[in-house]
Amino acid sequence: MRQVCYDHYGCFGTESPWTSLLRPVSALPNAPYEVGTRFLLYTRSNRVEDVELMPDNEFILNFSPYDGSKKTIVLIHGFTDSAQAEWVVKAKNALLEEVRQLAFIC
Repeated sequence: MRQVCYDHYGCFGTESPWTSLLRPVSALPNAPYEVGTRFLLYTRSNRVEDVELMPDNEFILNFSPYDGSKKTIVLIHGFTDSAQAEWVVKAKNALLEEVRQLAFIC
């Protein structure tokens, strides 16, 4: 097994379930700065314009519309899509409409 760790994001390895008969080739992820990892916050008060949260910047979180007492959903769209992908936007909008106490991060 190979493994790589990134501050604030955790460690990632090539063991199961990332390698299996259905997925025989497994690669370690590139560094977050290389792939442009972003955390975009949407709530009922900011459904269209996201607030970009930074893992090492608590100031942004404190002055964002994020409310930690509400349910938080983190959608991971994978490296082949983005937060602007049609299915991600539809999921975000449907969940924000359905669940009153929600923060959505993608």
